[in-house]
Amino acid sequence: MHLPNAAISLLSRCANGPLAIFAGRGVYAAAQFATLAAVARCCGAEAVGDVVLGLAVAVPSFVLFGGQLRIVQATDPNGRFAFGAVERWGLLGHSLGFLLVAAIAFLFRSDSPGLITLLGVGLARAAESWSEIAYGALQRQRSFAAISLSTAVKSVASCAIGLPVLILFRSPGLAFAASGIVWLAGSVLFDRPLAMRRLAAAASGETSPGHAASTELLKTALPLSAGATVSAFDTQAPRYFVEAYLGSRALGLFGVTHYAALSILTLIIPLTYVWTPALAKDVARGDGVAFRRRSRRALLYATALAAATALFAIPAGPVLASLFAEPSLAQGWTLTLTVAAAGALAPAAMLESMLRAAHGFRLLCTLQIASLIVHAGACTAGLGWFGLEGVAGAMLLRSVVYLTMLAVGSYVVTKAAFRGRVTEAGTDASDERSPDVTRARAAA
Repeated sequence: MHLPNAAISLLSRCANGPLAIFAGRGVYAAAQFATLAAVARCCGAEAVGDVVLGLAVAVPSFVLFGGQLRIVQATDPNGRFAFGAVERWGLLGHSLGFLLVAAIAFLFRSDSPGLITLLGVGLARAAESWSEIAYGALQRQRSFAAISLSTAVKSVASCAIGLPVLILFRSPGLAFAASGIVWLAGSVLFDRPLAMRRLAAAASGETSPGHAASTELLKTALPLSAGATVSAFDTQAPRYFVEAYLGSRALGLFGVTHYAALSILTLIIPLTYVWTPALAKDVARGDGVAFRRRSRRALLYATALAAATALFAIPAGPVLASLFAEPSLAQGWTLTLTVAAAGALAPAAMLESMLRAAHGFRLLCTLQIASLIVHAGACTAGLGWFGLEGVAGAMLLRSVVYLTMLAVGSYVVTKAAFRGRVTEAGTDASDERSPDVTRARAAA
């Protein structure tokens, strides 16, 4: 039986489009949530707080030293950077990131369970972050099905290995360390060889990893890394405040609601993986019309998906209370406000992709610093007045302010990026209404 051409085309687009990434990220989010629930059941809310604190320490560390190498490759349509050079810088950066996590753990955690948890979470996060390097190369080749399959298989395997370790030893740190070893093995045995084969087949990895290429790689990666580090601190800021003022148990309870809300972004981020390389190609070609149409469509999809996800996440309080054996999770406005804050960040993630594709790295970093200042001030006031609900309200305020700033900034930067790009047609590439732009595109 032969499928019609339209059906074959649809299946191919689903296998190498957003749906493929959604599948992989959905399995990943479910595995992470199952691990948190198991930690709560086996070790209590304080242990969940230690895990959440470990993530709050590890995420900015690996973002700082990881160099955002996945985004660097995804926004490099011409293949200027050799995969070997990217991989070497990634190995150095991730080693430094883990040393930073270990130093913080030894300095600030004197109890053995908390220390082991921070080190185990750091190892797991290092392995996951290392996978992003190969994913960046696959993303540039639009091999989304391979990324999704790898993410799903490693997530299931990490749960299959980590949960028995957790039950046997009652140690979240050892469980996360075992999960990290599974992720690292998958990256070495599957992700890296596949990325190298795809790059060789596309003949896009021929750039010599010399001094000039490495210097250019650093010039591109460092601004991205700086901005992403500020953004990571911004996202983790509520956890720091809750841990400092209310302790590990409160952080564990808040971390559960925070993670449930951020699952919205877990499903939105795949859209940025799909759209960022295409937007970067539009910028490289100077095709302002295609860029605007594509970005509007992406923003519409992100907003609709965030709204649909929020409908399922808002009534999740009783489910969380049952899973984690904590009735307080079903009470108050904390989860609702947190979900609303995460939903507002969904279109913000797409606007960030537009800025990165248009190389507005400095402006993005500036906006992220401003967002961090607003977030820190709002969290301080909200925590003092209303407790956890005040922190959730501060997150919502920060999301609205940041989204507004991004909307203005992305419009200015993308307008400037295409100004004067279609000079042979005698018009401006940023003017999508001009008939000369349409004729120039048709001639090209």
